[in-house]
Amino acid sequence: MKRLRFALVGLVVAALGILGASAASAATSTTYSVQYNVAVVVGIGQAIGGCGAAPCNFGTVVPGSVSTSNTDALVINSNDSNGFQVNATTSAATFTETGGTGCTPNSGNTVPSTSVQLSPAAVSGGTGGTNGTPAATFGLSTTATNFWSAPPTTTGNSIIENLGLAILAPATTHPNSASCSYTVPMTFTISAL
Repeated sequence: MKRLRFALVGLVVAALGILGASAASAATSTTYSVQYNVAVVVGIGQAIGGCGAAPCNFGTVVPGSVSTSNTDALVINSNDSNGFQVNATTSAATFTETGGTGCTPNSGNTVPSTSVQLSPAAVSGGTGGTNGTPAATFGLSTTATNFWSAPPTTTGNSIIENLGLAILAPATTHPNSASCSYTVPMTFTISAL
């Protein structure tokens, strides 16, 4: 019986020692972390004003001479302070005259896509960063051409690019058939840097 008592007392002392050690080593704080990402968001669309209506109508132009300039106001949004770039491209190197009712297109009446001249500008309306260094005026082509030699790094939801547009139809451009016109589509693509 004496042995049993000593064994029980030993077990109780051991249990109390374990509890005491646990209480003594209990932490008063712990460190944990969270991880998350913020997606880069850039977008482009037509702004109100300028030549925002499609198509941007230049009326009658004189072949071999640069037309008067129109402005296509583009609205850009970007949350990326690393910058963004916009490029212009078109679907074909030449376009045949087209039209609605009364137009019978002549397949010989074509214009090169490069007859559309684009003159990028520095952007405005952003916060912080830079407004970009515009590239030189260029003719629209099937190869994507960047708007800025040094891309803008400004951010915001109402960044404005006032893109200058003009027509430089070659001197050999044929007059349009009745009710027809030359229409050249443009695609503007924005990307984050």
